Amino acid sequence: MGGAVLFNIVTFHFVLKQRHPLLAPSFSLPTRKDITKELVIGSAIFGLGWGLAGFCPAPALVSAVTGKVPIIVWLASVVVGMKVYKQLYS
Repeated sequence: MGGAVLFNIVTFHFVLKQRHPLLAPSFSLPTRKDITKELVIGSAIFGLGWGLAGFCPAPALVSAVTGKVPIIVWLASVVVGMKVYKQLYS
């Protein structure tokens, strides 16, 4: 993770100086800076899930190809969580 953070610290500034991203017509950056109850609760749930599973989301997705049951259960839980969120907030 440290390597990824260092890489982004160095390159993010240069990326934003481009007119647009490589594969999109414009940058889409967040503009809100307020901290809402939903943000705090969602962050807590995300952190608990990450801590309980012991996986960062991207490596867990890649690990799913191993077919190990705990990883598949984790991935299914993520999908269910996204569907529940979409039903509640769309």
